Amino acid sequence: MQNVEVDGDATRVYDFNKNNTRSSYVRVEENIANVHWDVFATDSKIKVGRWNDLKKDNYRVGYLAGVKYNEQHLLGFIDEDKLVPQPSNNINGLRQLMAGRSDVYIYPDGKEAYRNLMTDPLRTSGIVHVGRVDTVRIYPYLHVKHASMAATLAKQIKHLKDEGLFKEYQAQDLGSMRIE
Repeated sequence: MQNVEVDGDATRVYDFNKNNTRSSYVRVEENIANVHWDVFATDSKIKVGRWNDLKKDNYRVGYLAGVKYNEQHLLGFIDEDKLVPQPSNNINGLRQLMAGRSDVYIYPDGKEAYRNLMTDPLRTSGIVHVGRVDTVRIYPYLHVKHASMAATLAKQIKHLKDEGLFKEYQAQDLGSMRIE
């Protein structure tokens, strides 16, 4: 196997290097995306606006297992018997919701959920958006050997945003993976 060098990571949460636990990384101080943790249900009367609403109303909560941010907010917070992890993908999580195996489903990047809900059989599932529990800003990180570039890169990203070009380039390059 080849030795691979990594010069950075384009998509990490702000606290990725909290307390300098990953000393080989430096954050670029301009976010490149917002990921929304949206909540979906088949009961339109359900309203959720924060993580705590999931616990206080004693919902069976579906989520994609292996997503660290999901697990940080759900494991140990929601009773284990109320958690419905989906090991493979969000579409199957929405199908579990449709089948009544969960009351709500937490979907990181709810925009993608809307695309999923336009496909069969989810199109006629009655699944609706019932709230948003969080929004997380995503930042690029560079290897420390490129630390001198971080401030310049942040300025360039900001400039592209101010000109409206950032979203245009995202739409061209990411296609169906549009992010905000």
